[in-house]
Amino acid sequence: MKQLIKQAGLAALFVLCIFAGCIRLPGDSGAPNNSVQDAVTERQVAHMANQEQQPTPITSEPAQMATAPYSVYFGGVEIYEGQVFEGEITHYCDCPICCGPNAVGITADGTVLSELTPGDLNVVGANWLPLGTVVEYIDADGEALMRRVADRGAKSLSIVGMIDEYTPEGHEVALQKGRLRGVEIRIISLPK
Repeated sequence: MKQLIKQAGLAALFVLCIFAGCIRLPGDSGAPNNSVQDAVTERQVAHMANQEQQPTPITSEPAQMATAPYSVYFGGVEIYEGQVFEGEITHYCDCPICCGPNAVGITADGTVLSELTPGDLNVVGANWLPLGTVVEYIDADGEALMRRVADRGAKSLSIVGMIDEYTPEGHEVALQKGRLRGVEIRIISLPK
């Protein structure tokens, strides 16, 4: 294997030397090029001389550039703004039953849950989305909700489409809200 790599490296060096004009092959005419720039310039001039000039059409409309939505690869999955996933919404609170015996009410991104006010964007946990992603989905009452991914959770939250919504009203309300299946989850924005 080492021998093969060495041979490939030598072949690449040989080609580079030919391109730079340091080596002349039998049958080449003319003096060797003095620099790589000379070789490139000669090739460009020859190419331009052989190329026919095509007129550029003039239009009154401005050129439209296609812009792809911003996307990230996270956990091996491409996620882009505007993308829709079918998923499942569960609910949790900051109690020891939902978050474990060492729960302190602070999310993975450092949000202190007790400091959230009604005007704040409520948070969700999802392992398959980057922290800071904003998602939108319809809850059980038919209301469109925008939520910010601020937390991580159990292994099941690594499944694409699984989201755990923080329920500030406590454990009983989280249980009552239950599990919503077949929910369309739209990616509104990704952290830049």
